[in-house]
Amino acid sequence: MEAQLFMTEWARYASTITKQLGLRGKPKGELGEPLDSQSVEMLKDDQVVQLYELMLAAKGLHGDTITADDVRGSNK
Repeated sequence: MEAQLFMTEWARYASTITKQLGLRGKPKGELGEPLDSQSVEMLKDDQVVQLYELMLAAKGLHGDTITADDVRGSNK
């Protein structure tokens, strides 16, 4: 079930990015779409860590490294 959900969301993501890049592969503005708080709440702790690290890399930032334990600790 989890694999099928991943593949469905991955295909939706690929479609969105393809539309946003256009025919020549140049962005027409921002890429992707906002992630709502309900979607974030559904993520596992390690997925939150990966998302954070991806955001830092995409923005060219060098931030603190966090772990799933840090994420779990913030929920207490």
